[in-house]
Amino acid sequence: MSDRHYNSEIYPSAARTATPTVKDLQTPDGCPGIALILNVSAGTTLSLTLKVRARDPLSGQVVQLAATAAITGVSVNRLVIYPGIAAVANQAINDVLPLDLQIEVTHGNGNSATYSLLACFTP
Repeated sequence: MSDRHYNSEIYPSAARTATPTVKDLQTPDGCPGIALILNVSAGTTLSLTLKVRARDPLSGQVVQLAATAAITGVSVNRLVIYPGIAAVANQAINDVLPLDLQIEVTHGNGNSATYSLLACFTP
């Protein structure tokens, strides 16, 4: 197994009050897994949910693969999808990534939250 990782900045650090545009990604060849790191650096009374969906490139339909529990304060949050790992509710999913993904951070209210999101594809 290679020790290479493919990092992709999904959302740069910025203050947001509403759900940003959904990001479409393609899984690099040879990368069955992903670790997403949502770094919430400022905000109070937050309600953020990180979601990962598989997208069917033929029909455009999507199905949710994973989602975190509501994130309510300043914190660093990790969501991992990788085949063979132990599943942990809202944190780790035992699954193989599809080729086409959608990543979204959903805002449950209009309160300002400053955060960044990094995707690390792993072989």
